[in-house]
This record gives sequence, C-alpha cells and structure tokens, in this order.
Amino acid sequence: MKLLLNSVRIFIYSLLIVSTCAITVFAHDRLDNGQYKYHWNHNLPGQYAHLAVRKNVTDLTRAEKTAFVKAIKTLKTVIPAGSKLSIYDQFVAIHIGATRLIHT
Repeated sequence: MKLLLNSVRIFIYSLLIVSTCAITVFAHDRLDNGQYKYHWNHNLPGQYAHLAVRKNVTDLTRAEKTAFVKAIKTLKTVIPAGSKLSIYDQFVAIHIGATRLIHT
C-alpha cells in the first residue's frame, strides 16, 4: 500500500511540475484586438483556428527559465517505484518511440 501511495504521490507531483512549466513556458501571442497572431488558415472568412504557440526559449523571462530548468532537473531525479529510469528518461524514451512511429 505504501508503494502505491508513493507512486501516486510522485505522479501527482510530476503533473504539478509539468503543469507549472506549461503555464509559464507555453503562451499565446495575442494582438491588441484580442485575436491571436498565428492562424492556421487565412482563407476562412471570419473564422480562425487559434493555435497555441510555444515561447521561444530566448524570449523566456529569468523566472520562467529558472522554473523550467528546476522542473526538468526534478524530473531527472525522480525515479518511480519499480523502475530504473527517471520520469524524464521515460518521457524521452516515449518521445523517441513516438517519433519513430510518426516519421516512418
């Protein structure tokens, strides 16, 4: 039971860390009139799909960079029970596997 609680606790903390990063790192670039700057299709009159645009790393504030690096370092040090890989290493492995499936 204790093992399960620790796993759940690690999972929740991981979600909080990733959510914090997503809130601070991913941003929309709005124009003054409330519209988004980036649209996927300019041929639809009066109707645009708004895409979330990730901030360039060079545009992050010092606080955003610090929060992002801290979150990544935390993910690298947290190893779930029953695993030999950190949460970060698991994410990388899943990403590599998905990339191979998508780009074949």
